[in-house]
Amino acid sequence: MRGKIQPGPAARRTLALGGLALASLAWVGQPAEVSGRVTMIDKEDQSGDDVGQAVLWLSGPPSQPRAPVQAEIGTSKKEFSPHVLVVPVGSTVSFPNHDPFNHNVFSLSEENPFDLGLYGRGETRATTFRRPGLARIYCNVHPRMVAFVVVMPGRHYTQPAADGAFRLDTIETTEVVVADGGLTEKSLHRLTGGAVVESVLMHYPARASSRERHTLCLSSQAGCAVGCPFCATGELGFTRDLDTAEIVDQARDAARRLARDGRRLTNIVFMGMGEPLLNLDNVLPAIEALNDRHRFGLGARHITVSTSGVVPGMRRLTALGPQFTLAVSLHAARDALRDVLVPLNRRWPVAQVVEAAREHARATGRRISYEYTMIGGVNDTELDAAALADLLRGDHAHVNLIPMNPVAHTPWTASAAPVIERFATRLRSAGIQTTVRWNRGQEVGAACGQLAAERAGEPPAPVVARRRQLLVEASAAALRGERSREAVPSGVWD
Repeated sequence: MRGKIQPGPAARRTLALGGLALASLAWVGQPAEVSGRVTMIDKEDQSGDDVGQAVLWLSGPPSQPRAPVQAEIGTSKKEFSPHVLVVPVGSTVSFPNHDPFNHNVFSLSEENPFDLGLYGRGETRATTFRRPGLARIYCNVHPRMVAFVVVMPGRHYTQPAADGAFRLDTIETTEVVVADGGLTEKSLHRLTGGAVVESVLMHYPARASSRERHTLCLSSQAGCAVGCPFCATGELGFTRDLDTAEIVDQARDAARRLARDGRRLTNIVFMGMGEPLLNLDNVLPAIEALNDRHRFGLGARHITVSTSGVVPGMRRLTALGPQFTLAVSLHAARDALRDVLVPLNRRWPVAQVVEAAREHARATGRRISYEYTMIGGVNDTELDAAALADLLRGDHAHVNLIPMNPVAHTPWTASAAPVIERFATRLRSAGIQTTVRWNRGQEVGAACGQLAAERAGEPPAPVVARRRQLLVEASAAALRGERSREAVPSGVWD
């Protein structure tokens, strides 16, 4: 296999060893896992002998947001997650399985081909790399992801070979906080490269009318570009899309914890950090993995994808015809108010969003779920209830009313319980199925982005005060029926 070097623009520190250039001095010696942008090529030294079979360029330190591996071999160009392990010849690398489903790890490399076969949870299998070369490692854990073991000639190492385990996981650390007597588990995941995302595992005990459920709310982006002002993630801003492996690994983390007690994931909702339909190219393969009976085995109807109203993404889903549930974060039925609460409404007004949802319901036969955060004195009036009833009357839809979680940078609070019940009664009287979803995990900041925002630290008081003032002014103008003149959030495409 032949390729070519495509170094990035970043300055590099290189060390030449026998014709092989390494991108970091730290790669000499003990095996090291590295992240960043890596370009693989075949490399020959001046004598024409293959040496290491690869040159890897690291474009930034692991503390920076990570970029995908870019592999260009001939005319084929693909992007993968950067799981790279550098080892000397003769190293034995183990591949432990901590997941509640079988692993299958193999490599088709000419120098070090192997196939570890199927092996289950708690098992570890290993292989010894006896020849220099670049081994592309495939595993059924992650769709579309390839990891790499770079086997270096022993003379390039100043320390003895060290055997080690290869980590097929994009999550480096996870902090778990528990609430509601153990029924809610909020996880803060630190990913390779430093990005932080959240997931929430919610347990629902069996009842007379329903079986036991374990629902995971996971993230699709680090931060969010939409910027809804009542959402803690909006305060963090947008960092980057998550790749497929990073989405799947949130589910793997939850599945491992459940498996310790003989339990399993039953439902997935894409309602964590980020806008899933702005990252569909990675979300769809993740759903495929979650749906795969050999991995998580979740039925399509047990997977819910939420959107704040990215109409092109909704239409793309409709064209694909999946059977999972589509949820729309509506929060207001009047454009002037939704311009403030869901800023991308300035690009796709509420009527367009609901029409796209209707098209999806007609094409798939699946009921649309509408999420509506109840904000005291802002979107909970009789006028709002009437507007929502008129908008959804006769649709194959269900409305979830959710009291607003407290967010430090907003001047708003949740609607009072009697107000929410009156709102629900008004919708039901119009023939719209409605449920009030009382919040869980408030003592641990279980709402989207709250724990990450807490760890990031409170913005300066003058910044918070100014933001609150602007929201008061914007919501007052919206309640007068004035449309926002603010720009559509950056990062939102057509």
